[in-house]
Amino acid sequence: SGKYTRGNLWAILMDFFHAGTETTSTTMKWAVLYLTIHQEVQDRCREEIKRVVGESRIEVQHSSDLPYTMATLLEIQRISTTGPLSLPHKATKTINYEGMTFPKGSAVVANLAFMMKDPRHFKDPHT
Repeated sequence: SGKYTRGNLWAILMDFFHAGTETTSTTMKWAVLYLTIHQEVQDRCREEIKRVVGESRIEVQHSSDLPYTMATLLEIQRISTTGPLSLPHKATKTINYEGMTFPKGSAVVANLAFMMKDPRHFKDPHT
């Protein structure tokens, strides 16, 4: 009908919670582990942050000036499989792909864990 309902609002709020809070806290837990194990990476991130941000508070605007730190966070998310599956999507039309048919309206969930460990795209994907 195109109208928002309480159910729609609840679903959107849950998406925000899961996509934001859970992903952030899980990334931070893995970051503590990996940066403890790989002290040289921690040192390089710290140096980059001090050089770019100094003693002020880090803000989103600094992201583009912190390429090593941002790449480190993305790699932590990739290797730790922070989000193993995508959020569900819906096929907007019938699709045929490699001998399989996905009818219009089918739920589609990407296996991000598999994609992020695919050796065709990542050299040594498990390290």
